[in-house]
Amino acid sequence: MIDFEKLSAVFDYAFFGPIFESISKPKYASNLDFKKELEHRKNNETSLVALGGITSDKIKTALEYGFDDVALLGTLWNSNNPIENFKLCQKTGLS
Repeated sequence: MIDFEKLSAVFDYAFFGPIFESISKPKYASNLDFKKELEHRKNNETSLVALGGITSDKIKTALEYGFDDVALLGTLWNSNNPIENFKLCQKTGLS
């Protein structure tokens, strides 16, 4: 998180992760407590996008941690029905 805090306003957004255990890279996870880390966030000029292990049931949690948005990768790539899964994620993110 320290590197994110140092970003200048020239950056519109930054990806940060893995937030949860990666879907496409099993056993790839962070040991950071993101909820605690984001309580001390000072850089609000750069949007912070959660990446890694994001599924429809974890979107709300990531946003509650303080992330501004989420990025979807493995949850779509590994889905038998990626379009429907995307729509579910989109609906969850917008609610």
